[in-house]
Amino acid sequence: MEKAALISNLDNLSLITPQHQRLYFGPEFCQYLLPSPSELKEALNFTRKRRLSFTLVTPFVTDEGL
Repeated sequence: MEKAALISNLDNLSLITPQHQRLYFGPEFCQYLLPSPSELKEALNFTRKRRLSFTLVTPFVTDEGL
């Protein structure tokens, strides 16, 4: 079974342990909290260095949010 972590804030990257195999990153429910391009890049770099799988989590987004 895969062990994964869901975080929406880069400050929580420190909670990732060597037992984790995947990082789910992003807000589940609020389109106004989507990560900036630099935050996304930092999360991706974190997962690459640790050879973790990565999934970007996004909420439903309205036309206004696009």
